[in-house]
Amino acid sequence: MAQQPFQVTLAQANGPTPDALLTEVMARTKVLAKNVDDAILPQLYASATLSVSTTNSDVDLLKKLIAARAHVEDGGYRAPSCLIANTEGLTNLSQLVSGSSILDGLLTAANVNALHRTTHLEGADTDTRIVVLGRRRRIPQGSAPDASPGEEPVDVAVSLPPSLEIDGETGGGQIQLTARIRYALRITDDLGLAGIYH
Repeated sequence: MAQQPFQVTLAQANGPTPDALLTEVMARTKVLAKNVDDAILPQLYASATLSVSTTNSDVDLLKKLIAARAHVEDGGYRAPSCLIANTEGLTNLSQLVSGSSILDGLLTAANVNALHRTTHLEGADTDTRIVVLGRRRRIPQGSAPDASPGEEPVDVAVSLPPSLEIDGETGGGQIQLTARIRYALRITDDLGLAGIYH
């Protein structure tokens, strides 16, 4: 469970428009979403059944992306995959060679149609960290929430949707509220995950 308690004044809670209250709620919701990402994304990288280390050559990175593709396809996830990379990973994937980006060629070779960057895979070093998330059918960029169960090897089970709870008055005349969500990362098939360390 992740939660973010905060206080509002009576004027904010009872204003003629909800703008002041919504400003406070949205600020806490952003922190709540970051806490969920902080908990989930490193677990994906740590749970990958294939973890390949590479040297710092682009050719080696291409070979490891293809090895990750083969791993998830052999696990039954033959549709285009999703890549989640740290900042250094995105930098290495986006290099220019003779004035042209190598990104499209790498993504095509790895059978990837979705690429996301996250700070949550950063480590103590500045190495590339990439998670390859296999998919059973083509899922367009941004459409994963609409995918049916079993299309991806992981999901987030939500037992308490993002919600706002009124905790009560405080001694200072304010109202205590808590934004919360209760969830669990479920890795339903670890053969659909591959990690790359470069």
